[in-house]
Amino acid sequence: MCGIFGFMLTQPQQLAPALNVLKGLETHQYPHEENPVGGHGAGVFFKGVDGKETFLKLGKTRESPARTLAQEVLLAHSQASLFIGHVRRASPEFLHTISFRGSTQPYIACCDPDLRVVAVHNGFVSNYQEIRKKMKLKHFFESEKENELVDSEIIPHLLEELLLDGADLNGALNALLGQLESQNSTLCALVLNRKQVGDQIAFLHTGKTRGLTVWNNRKGELVFSSRKEPVKHFLGKLLQKSGFEEKLSIGWNEPKTIKPLIFPVLKGDD
Repeated sequence: MCGIFGFMLTQPQQLAPALNVLKGLETHQYPHEENPVGGHGAGVFFKGVDGKETFLKLGKTRESPARTLAQEVLLAHSQASLFIGHVRRASPEFLHTISFRGSTQPYIACCDPDLRVVAVHNGFVSNYQEIRKKMKLKHFFESEKENELVDSEIIPHLLEELLLDGADLNGALNALLGQLESQNSTLCALVLNRKQVGDQIAFLHTGKTRGLTVWNNRKGELVFSSRKEPVKHFLGKLLQKSGFEEKLSIGWNEPKTIKPLIFPVLKGDD
């Protein structure tokens, strides 16, 4: 079970506090949890002040993967308005893949020039190989290039196919839920460059996971995380100053399935 964290803001946020949240999420562990949230890899996708996208990730390192990743990010970047991060805690089936960068999330599907899907997932998809065999398009799987296909990477590619078949995002996400054999999952999917409706960000949750909290405000801004504690510690002032309130709150191991939660991606203040 992994962890996710991110934000969508109208004005760029300093990356250092956000990366501190990712580091805090990596080591977070409740007293009765068997393992911390992360430790087997870390990755980020974000848009900088110039609108350029950055995609960086690492497998397991000698020290903290999230800390090592933060050092690499801050060498060249200081702010972002859209940020999606992931810390990995591999399923037993994939422990042998933790040293590989390509086995770490986020994953990006971009088989069509007008559509990209960026996804971070917490959970295990047991029928991922069966789904792959039924896919219509020719897909490139990053994890498979380095070692073997990781179950979570099937998700953005399946969502991509459902969208290209003409489904709206809500319909595609519901169809996705119907096809995945995954009783316990958290998903954040960023859909970019859709000509029909524009960019959107969406959340799914089913069963029992590490948890998921989504904060939003009247501007339409978002902050989300598998755990509240690192966010409140490092971004508490931002939450308070910008009027964020909890839109969704699911605790660790709390059984809950929600309908797709979808938001338009903000373009920023002029």
